[in-house]
Amino acid sequence: MSTVVFVEMPDFGHVNPSLPFVHELARRGEHVIYYDSREFQLQPEGAGATFRAYPAGVLTSTTIAQATHSGDLLRVPGLIQRATESLLPFLLEELPGQQPDVIVLDSNALWRHMAARMLNLPTVSLMTTFLLSSAQLTQRRRCRSRCTPPAVIGKRPTRSRRTLLGPGQPEVAP
Repeated sequence: MSTVVFVEMPDFGHVNPSLPFVHELARRGEHVIYYDSREFQLQPEGAGATFRAYPAGVLTSTTIAQATHSGDLLRVPGLIQRATESLLPFLLEELPGQQPDVIVLDSNALWRHMAARMLNLPTVSLMTTFLLSSAQLTQRRRCRSRCTPPAVIGKRPTRSRRTLLGPGQPEVAP
């Protein structure tokens, strides 16, 4: 049995997508530990995880929502930076006692990446995003061609992305 530790962002849009992974790992007999703010305790426990709370008041879904909806692009990164000042020392103290085989990180929070790197722990990163319909994608493409200066259209990164298809399958470059 492996110990899998989820270190999550306290926000429904980050917690909810992680729950099917938590459920499946627990169903397979893996020991799953889930760190988040106390307001999200019931969801991971319901999926089969052992819950561990962040220190009270450091970061909540309300503070994230307020920062996101403020219109100030620097407010969310500032909030994450301030949370890191408390949550990094907390995780550096907590994680060694859990003896995790892997840390599952939400891609947005600095404290998780720093703790895993400082403790030399293997990681898996989850990135939540919105699913767009084909009509929304078409609308976005039209807006891009109308709203973007011609000098910018067509400039795209040239680096190759590699995707691992699964166990025993070769990597492919799209």
